[in-house]
Amino acid sequence: MFKFIFRRINRRYFFALLLLILLIPLFQIYPSISLATENHFLDSPYTRWMSIDPFNTMSAIFFILLPLIAALPAGSLLRKDIDSGFIYQSLIKSNVRQVLRSYLSISFGLGFIVVLIPLAVNFGLYFFLFPNIVPDNLLNSNLLIIHQNTLFVTLYYSHPFLHAALSILWSAFWGGLFSLFVTASSLWIKNTFIALMSGLVLQIILLIISSFLPTLKTGSLAPFEFTRETALTTNIKWLPILVILFALLCYSAYFIFRGVKKRVFW
Repeated sequence: MFKFIFRRINRRYFFALLLLILLIPLFQIYPSISLATENHFLDSPYTRWMSIDPFNTMSAIFFILLPLIAALPAGSLLRKDIDSGFIYQSLIKSNVRQVLRSYLSISFGLGFIVVLIPLAVNFGLYFFLFPNIVPDNLLNSNLLIIHQNTLFVTLYYSHPFLHAALSILWSAFWGGLFSLFVTASSLWIKNTFIALMSGLVLQIILLIISSFLPTLKTGSLAPFEFTRETALTTNIKWLPILVILFALLCYSAYFIFRGVKKRVFW
């Protein structure tokens, strides 16, 4: 059933979208090319790549747009197949649980991949520019990577490659989660464009809310901050992260199942 539904994905559209998204990490690398020739072994891929660079606009753009980027490949696929009636062909071949599981797996999986690949490419390309040396908390103090704004900061200074790899997977996981969020929203929002933008709107709302909170004490609620390897201007704490994670999972599960029940089995 998964393969049957997966054929619905327009591969040309997906690869064209991925190439377009890859422009963001490539533009982020460009200013570092000239710096690489003047590097005095103070910088490394672990101090310059997109998820940790606090000074590059393209880095901020990528993580602001992460919910929209993740939703574009398959966030509205379930809604489109319900509207076109394609889902009923799937239900002839299998039961509703398997069909729904396949749609959710595709939505999450493509949201995961479309975030993972640009970050992995950006990180990998930096090894062609800078030496593979472990960051130093004194020499690289300008980045201000401390436990208040970085998860597992000890791991960053002891095993930076592992820390970066986990950061990429963490960001990609949130990409998949936002894709599911948009899938749920699309079942209740008639306009496809607005539905696709719902994750980005949520991101902006959480950023605004966080700006009014004493985030140095409470921690940021905005995925823009904690999906990066290190946050820009705020503290990162597990409680608000888990609250947002739980809220997105509950929202997605409730509105997907209610939406399918309403639109397919009314």
